[in-house]
Amino acid sequence: MERLPQDGIFILTLVFAVSVRFQETNAIESHYCPGTETHFVDVLQRREIPCAEAKDPLLILQGWRLELGVSSLDNIGTKKCFVTRVVREEQKKAILVCCHGYEGVFCETRIENELSFFKPLVEKRSADSNNYGNRSMTTASPALEALDLSSRSYATCLSWSRDHFRTFDGMDFSFEGACTYTLAAGTDGTWDATLKRDNCDTLDTCYKKLELILGMDVVTADGTNVFINDKKLNSFPFLDNGISIKRVGDFTYLESGLGVLAKWDGSMMIELTVLAELRHSTLGLCGTFDDDPSNDMTTRSGEVAGNQIQFAASWEAPGPGEVCPPLSEVHPCIVNGNLMETAQSLCSVLELAEDFQACHSVVQTANQAS
Repeated sequence: MERLPQDGIFILTLVFAVSVRFQETNAIESHYCPGTETHFVDVLQRREIPCAEAKDPLLILQGWRLELGVSSLDNIGTKKCFVTRVVREEQKKAILVCCHGYEGVFCETRIENELSFFKPLVEKRSADSNNYGNRSMTTASPALEALDLSSRSYATCLSWSRDHFRTFDGMDFSFEGACTYTLAAGTDGTWDATLKRDNCDTLDTCYKKLELILGMDVVTADGTNVFINDKKLNSFPFLDNGISIKRVGDFTYLESGLGVLAKWDGSMMIELTVLAELRHSTLGLCGTFDDDPSNDMTTRSGEVAGNQIQFAASWEAPGPGEVCPPLSEVHPCIVNGNLMETAQSLCSVLELAEDFQACHSVVQTANQAS
């Protein structure tokens, strides 16, 4: 009998394997659910307003900018101008995804130890609203010496607005740096988080770029875009290799099997949380997480810095070709004195706008504080 050539044996083997897999697929139960694939597109908006309103603080906060050289008079003699802004709109496409709690090529495998997207943290916050680690940046902080930091099951570091930070152990500081910085990292080298402010010349374009190295994986949050190992995520939730990412409203949540969690809004707010197992093993701008705020300004060399500028400069982590400009010790309001009037006008919205009146009994305004 004539033998089959080698290529023929390979083809028969492949056909047999596909046949077996097809039978197995029909025998297993797939778990598909309706889902969405999200894309973001930049859209230019343009509207006509009275020119006198072009410097309205609310319009500026909303990102509107005057279109120069274009104006007209209406039928009653009011000068009209055009304002424009670029907004990022979300577009969704209906797709099928694995149901909650299942994974695999055919969504046939039940996940036994699925990550919880902050469920333990949410439960703890509900049970003990006075716990230090649960306070947001807008909550009045009691004296640090009155707190039992060692009882925390996790700690959260905050970065908000352009220049403000709060360490794992609760120390607040600010600096204006246009470089990439080590926000936090593990002393064992298993994880690392870097932060960079981008395009912060104007308020409406400023955002922070966050990069997380988690074991062998790299997660990059660049504005509202999220990348895993340079591959853009187009749909959520994502779960793979011990990393889970979920988007809820304006916020994106990340949780990893290394005890590192993150939350960001795609603009200027970032929360980085580490579980108690990482106590005494962190470094960077977020501090040492050892329940002692007095040594939070520990530099890269292991010494406690004498001031915030020295501390921040030690954690510069420039990328290839990046040059870090010197940090200024002069208050930005002095350096940019010509912008003081604009800043006061923008901030007056918090004092005068009806939308914020209900907040005044909880959050002090500048006038109340003085």
